[in-house]
Amino acid sequence: MLKPHRSDAPRHSVTLAFLDELLLYSGQYALFYILMNFTRDGLGFFSNAGHALLLCALVVQTAALARWGEKPMPRFFLSLAAPAAYALKESIEGLSFLFDMSHAFFWFFTISTAALQAASRGNASRRIRMSFEFLITILNVAAFFTVYVYFDLRLTAEAGGLSDAALRDTMSVFKAGNEFAHFLSDPTHIYMLAGGLFLAVILAVGRIKILSLKERINELFGQYVDPAFRDEIVQGNGGKPRERELCVLFADIRDFTTLSEREAPARVSGMLNAYFTEWEETVTRYGGTVDKYIGDAVMAIFGAAGGEPCDAAVSCALEMIHRLPRLKNRLAEAGLPAPEEIGVGIDYGKVIMGDLGSKRRKNFTVIGDHVNTASRMEALCKEMRRRCVLSETVFARLGEANAGRFEPLGETLVKGKSESVRVWGLKA
Repeated sequence: MLKPHRSDAPRHSVTLAFLDELLLYSGQYALFYILMNFTRDGLGFFSNAGHALLLCALVVQTAALARWGEKPMPRFFLSLAAPAAYALKESIEGLSFLFDMSHAFFWFFTISTAALQAASRGNASRRIRMSFEFLITILNVAAFFTVYVYFDLRLTAEAGGLSDAALRDTMSVFKAGNEFAHFLSDPTHIYMLAGGLFLAVILAVGRIKILSLKERINELFGQYVDPAFRDEIVQGNGGKPRERELCVLFADIRDFTTLSEREAPARVSGMLNAYFTEWEETVTRYGGTVDKYIGDAVMAIFGAAGGEPCDAAVSCALEMIHRLPRLKNRLAEAGLPAPEEIGVGIDYGKVIMGDLGSKRRKNFTVIGDHVNTASRMEALCKEMRRRCVLSETVFARLGEANAGRFEPLGETLVKGKSESVRVWGLKA
């Protein structure tokens, strides 16, 4: 199936992905640590090689995660890039940084959030994923307040005349800052911490609701639009119609009008749902995409993801014809009517694919002469008493195995064409 790559997205989508990654996921502690030092040092921040390296590493890490961070393992290990680069730089000046509590906090928050993010992306359960996202939000807020407490105590220590060497030792900062207990004796600090905890819970709950709604919309959207098309539309790639060479398949139930007249609507809809499910599974197996259902008809396209579309479309049609007796048995067991026979028409050629419709309502689909011809091939099935009819263009592209299943039916005029076309039919 068509799987658009993130690199195909418009530039603004790439920018939004980068900002989303930076502000909501990767490197939160590093970002707050950078802000703390920039607040204190101003432009002098860039004179510190370690801090400048950390900023550059954070940008690179964020860009890499926005591009490749959807899978669990890349997500986890790429999240360690910024702290690893910073630790490497600090190690040049000695191993004392290993005993610095600020570095310990850095690694704690980095590994914790990276593990939760990786676990969230690797779990199929929505409830578990949402639980992980809740914890990630809480950790991000906790990282901010950890840096805030350290910043406040550091300023107190500096005001108390602590030496530069002692200031590089986080434990000395905590001791010189009159201990954490003294920090908590300030009502404004209590207010900040309590309010931050309350805000963290509000943010986490709000984020869970937004993510749950987004997943639900994607699920519902995917039921009405093929997921491959859905992803293109959401990413902004599907709007502009473009020309593609595709194989188009149309399938219809023979004498459906008669069947629907004698059966109750609920029974007919039950039959159609089972029938369409069978088609969707078969089309997907052969790399195709169901474009739409039109009454009792199915329209599918092959070739959007590459490969040999004509062989794929014909193999799909042959398998569906082979599966029809089993489908009939299942429908009979369920007390539902069953299609007596189906007809499948296939054509290949250039079509226009993209968003079509009015400003308020659009349909992601394909149009063109070869779409119409595929429909005409399907209509010939009943006239020529064949279950599958192909155009000459499709037959010419078939491999030996599939080609051997068809025989020439001669030339015929089809509606909408001024010249006759040569067609091939499935052998009886």
